[in-house]
Amino acid sequence: MTATATAAPVGITRLGQVGAAIGVLGLAGLAFGIAGAHGDREIIKNVLQSYLYGWVMAMLVALGCFGLMLLQYMTRGSWARPVIRLFEAGAKTLPLMFVLYLPMLIWSRYIYPWANPALVYGDAAHGIKADATLLHRAGYMNVTTVLIRTVIYFVIWSMFTFILAQNAKRQDETGDLKLAMFRQKMSSYGFVIYVVTITLAFTDWIMSLDTHWFSTIYGLWFMIFQGLAAMAFIGLFISRQKLAHKEPYATLVTPQVTRDIGNMLLTLTMFWAYFSVSQWIIIWSGNLPEEITFYLRRNQGTFLAVGALNIIFSFFAPFLLLLSSRNKRTAGRLGLICFMVIVMRFVDIFWIVVPVTRHPIQLIPTDVAGAAFAIGAFLAAFGYYATQSPILPQPEEPLVLEAAHG
Repeated sequence: MTATATAAPVGITRLGQVGAAIGVLGLAGLAFGIAGAHGDREIIKNVLQSYLYGWVMAMLVALGCFGLMLLQYMTRGSWARPVIRLFEAGAKTLPLMFVLYLPMLIWSRYIYPWANPALVYGDAAHGIKADATLLHRAGYMNVTTVLIRTVIYFVIWSMFTFILAQNAKRQDETGDLKLAMFRQKMSSYGFVIYVVTITLAFTDWIMSLDTHWFSTIYGLWFMIFQGLAAMAFIGLFISRQKLAHKEPYATLVTPQVTRDIGNMLLTLTMFWAYFSVSQWIIIWSGNLPEEITFYLRRNQGTFLAVGALNIIFSFFAPFLLLLSSRNKRTAGRLGLICFMVIVMRFVDIFWIVVPVTRHPIQLIPTDVAGAAFAIGAFLAAFGYYATQSPILPQPEEPLVLEAAHG
């Protein structure tokens, strides 16, 4: 294997530095928002909502990298070989994502109904009655139990990431064929656990923002968000490296590689549409008051237009563009499609998260600051981890696995 193929990606260091700068600016914006609140509960609530919005975006990319890493090791596909170390680097940021979630638990009463005693048990002095739904869930949905479950989620995800990454590193050093087979088996179990834990996690973190609304496909819906966000992020990065003639991707990124990534994006885009439409049809056909609030809230004012743009640019535009083999095989065109997918994830998550917690629905400056801080922190950590390993598995994993089965 050539030195070019094993060298750490040149553009990663710069990406990490840019991420750190963006994160610092975002943190300053959030701090300015809190300082300017002067104790105003509503302003503090808006800042925390902005922080949550940004954290969800960063978490989607980190968990998406984790899921794609498991998928690659489970299926032994050659499509992800040039980017498997990038998936690992993204997954390694999960402990940081846990730390970044803690402020939302510390001040959870500002954004989560189940964390506000006045909403759960009532407050006669302010004319607030106890909520029967929140009372029923109180044993499961409270700050202590959510913290315990959150710790469990991140321990499981981080454990799988650490073991798989260390196993891959040992194979790089020893060439032991049994290590690759171990990764395959462990990733198979890990993917099942991944689906279950993200369903529980995003119910705790996002769906519980709404007191009464619920969805049985919420976890799978967010799993598609994660895959789209992570695949588009990695696709955009390697496409830009290819166009800038930066090694090792100037050599590694071939039309076959970009086509494979484009095909994955196309598949995930169709899954996104399938789950989104399925949820809408189920809720529309049921026509139950506690369920239709999700769409009633988002079919008002400018958010109706936002929803329409989301349908056009999250499904129809990428779907039609990714049907073209030429678009998928050309790094420049694929990079533009990936950029559009990333932008629409910001829009999509804003459309999902913000209407639950903010009335009236509006974009405020701290939303930008929250997204900048969380994404910047992720990029800084991603840049660090991605430079810690050779960019390609050694020896070449597809050949190793063929030999092991041969």
